[in-house]
Amino acid sequence: MGCGASTPAVNDGEAPLQVPPEPPKSRASGPPKRRASYQSPEVTLPDVAGPGNVNPLPSHVVGTYSNHGIKPGPYGKPSAKINQDRGFITYPLCGDETMCLMAVYDGHGSNGELVSEFVMVKVPDLLEENPERLRTDPVSALTVAFEKSDKALLDSNIPSSVSGSTGIAVLMHGSKYYAANVGDSRAVLARKAADGTYKTVDLSIDQKPDTPAEQQRILASGGYVSPESPQFGPARVWLRPGEGPGLAMARSLGDHVCKQVGVIATPEVRVFDKTDEDALLVLASDGVWEFITSEEAIEIVSAHEGAQQGCIALINESTKRWRKEEGNYRDDITAIVVHLPLDLQSLDGEASVDGAAAATSAALVAESERLSNEALNAKEDDKDEAGSFQKRRLSVALDVSESDQADLAALAASTEE
Repeated sequence: MGCGASTPAVNDGEAPLQVPPEPPKSRASGPPKRRASYQSPEVTLPDVAGPGNVNPLPSHVVGTYSNHGIKPGPYGKPSAKINQDRGFITYPLCGDETMCLMAVYDGHGSNGELVSEFVMVKVPDLLEENPERLRTDPVSALTVAFEKSDKALLDSNIPSSVSGSTGIAVLMHGSKYYAANVGDSRAVLARKAADGTYKTVDLSIDQKPDTPAEQQRILASGGYVSPESPQFGPARVWLRPGEGPGLAMARSLGDHVCKQVGVIATPEVRVFDKTDEDALLVLASDGVWEFITSEEAIEIVSAHEGAQQGCIALINESTKRWRKEEGNYRDDITAIVVHLPLDLQSLDGEASVDGAAAATSAALVAESERLSNEALNAKEDDKDEAGSFQKRRLSVALDVSESDQADLAALAASTEE
């Protein structure tokens, strides 16, 4: 599945920035800053993001990494899988240095990495096509950008019939957070109370096929939703019982064969006010959320001074839990960690990270690499202790046996009775 991207900023308690009444002019020194985009690098390559892929915001304020998954191989030995996650930070957006877009896309299916890569770039391009709508009606702008990116994907040469991607994007601008979600990646906000404890606020809600409103739409479109079960795992969307792809989410980008049965690319966009208590923001693919709760994620990242360090620690813990629960299978893991409040303009040009933070980050990266190597070198006899890959973990259940088809048909019949 995925990769991550990120980088916002802090303003040391100053009042939240307000939406400017008109497009920002320029800094006194020259024209508006050109848009920069940053893709989450692999966790084992902390300082090598690739030519031109430079985090536009300080890494102690915004940190992002991705860790490729592993899958079962011959004789039970796992092998590395293609990372289908994509994390992305876009700043400034529309030439506005007070506007930043952070997003995580989690691809699935045989061409999932192509889908997540496509929409990662397409969404900000579409947002910038209509700057006025983005400033005055961000909800509509985000909705249109997701829907149009899905249509553009269909018209592209990327096979997206049974391949797709989730998408969670948070637009930060003025006094608001705008969270647009399709699928089951998630964004979580943490607000710090006077006693030092954190209250978590989910900025997005996972869109599962058996969520009442989602299921009603799918059934009304002629689709079938299999309930959660030990055999088939999470609730899944089918064209008909046993006829794939068995999608484990009710909304997605791509997966175009499922669009005929009510799976949509329209995001749910939720709006939240910024407050003085806002302390942390986490966006992540379900490689994090499979075994870590929103509250646990905040607890993990809050234990580290810098955003980059907290991000790596979160990925490390996610890796450990996959090893414990699934043994020789691990999903792609991508996260973006942001320290709040953000003052994007005051952070522009600030040093990325000090020496002490870099040393701590390097140690955390080394630990993550050790965990990855440990998983890759796992032996077959580890299965009894650590468990083994279950098809319930796949976002798309493409290969359905004849017996499974019969079981699904029987399940559908019993549900209708």
